[in-house]
Amino acid sequence: MTRRLNAVGIYPGVHAIKRSAQPLRGPVEIQVGGTTLAIGFGMARRILVEVPQ
Repeated sequence: MTRRLNAVGIYPGVHAIKRSAQPLRGPVEIQVGGTTLAIGFGMARRILVEVPQ
């Protein structure tokens, strides 16, 4: 999973925005840089985020 996330540009310290999530454990749409991508619910729930204050 870590290799897949790194390949699409998600790694520690990167700024990402959650754009949408589908009901009933559907895909989650994330924007990283200028790219929007969808990842599965199971993968998305394992990503830990820190919200800037």
